[in-house]
Amino acid sequence: MKSFNASKDWLGGVPAETTAKLLTVAADVALVLSDVREGRVRDVAFGSEELAAEVASTWLGKPWIDTVTVESRAKVEALLRDATAGQAPRWRLVNHPSESGTDLPILYAAVKLKDDGTVMAIGRSMRPMAALQQQIVQAQNSMERELAKLRQA
Repeated sequence: MKSFNASKDWLGGVPAETTAKLLTVAADVALVLSDVREGRVRDVAFGSEELAAEVASTWLGKPWIDTVTVESRAKVEALLRDATAGQAPRWRLVNHPSESGTDLPILYAAVKLKDDGTVMAIGRSMRPMAALQQQIVQAQNSMERELAKLRQA
């Protein structure tokens, strides 16, 4: 990972509100989490109103691991563990169940914010990518059906 050459010069005096704005512009979701043992969602910000309306009220105060699907729990544990250990952030795809019935895929990286174990997880929604993949699968299935019809003819 390549960081700024002079991050303290550029970011050292940036007010918290400006930092918060930068995070919501750069990410679809940003979670402030308590230490690695609990991983409780202490605060959350969203880059889109649609995403915020779907999940914001259900995540606050809960352990992050309880907001994801069973298959994603090990990934959340690894994100928290790596962030707390100060390792370089690594992106992991995590799925959240949603009320619509379709899982909400989000690509997360996590970074330790404070020595008390506070972690920030930055996420990018993968819904647009999932929708494109679904369109490709549907197009491929359609082509295969048409090819089968041509073979029978």
